[in-house]
Amino acid sequence: VLASDWIREVFQGVRQELEQLHIAACATCRPASIDPMITRNIAQGMLRRTLHLLRSEGHGGTLIIVPPEMAAELEVDNPYMTVRYRFREEEPRQRYRTLLVRIMQRLADYFPEGSSVNWNDYQTIEDQQLSEIDEALEEFSHLLASLGSVDGAVLLTQRMEIIGFGVEIAGNLPPVQTIQKAHDVEARNTTTLSTEGYGTRHRSAYRLCAQLPKLLAMVLSQDGRIQLIKHFNGRLT
Repeated sequence: VLASDWIREVFQGVRQELEQLHIAACATCRPASIDPMITRNIAQGMLRRTLHLLRSEGHGGTLIIVPPEMAAELEVDNPYMTVRYRFREEEPRQRYRTLLVRIMQRLADYFPEGSSVNWNDYQTIEDQQLSEIDEALEEFSHLLASLGSVDGAVLLTQRMEIIGFGVEIAGNLPPVQTIQKAHDVEARNTTTLSTEGYGTRHRSAYRLCAQLPKLLAMVLSQDGRIQLIKHFNGRLT
């Protein structure tokens, strides 16, 4: 699912921002052309690793991913959620983004100016600096998983900025009676299901995503199953 077209659209704006950051940082030279698939595949790998670590804990968890422009609204008092533990607007909050920019900068330094760098190039490079950044990305996945093990959800922007954790979704949001269950990764074929068969963690995520259609929620059950929840084609899916 993380490789689907609709997921790519969710994060499209963020990838464009990263490309602009890379070009701005290389303003004094002609930068190497970095294939967007590099940052996309890194992001998918980081999320898969985080979900795997959360799954291995065996007690479930929830990640809530929001557009960057919604962060300020949701980290303060609002009718949708309470963020018990917040990250300040400093480096730890922006750690993931910093690491991605460092990767692009190192690739630009490693290859001649004007080169086109693709995913295969990134995978086959033997470079100490890139290895250290890869280790830092793995540590970031462990951080997210550890925050997710605390009661409540983890709130992130699409830039993977950590807004906070221990997030409590408001219990008075309007209930959601039915959802669409997708039978393919692009949600072209769906079945309408009642929400009665799902637990409190899932139903609270349904209520939140129904009220804020731009959100993406990832909910892990204690048995290891994972649901991605998004308002898609006008329906909660």
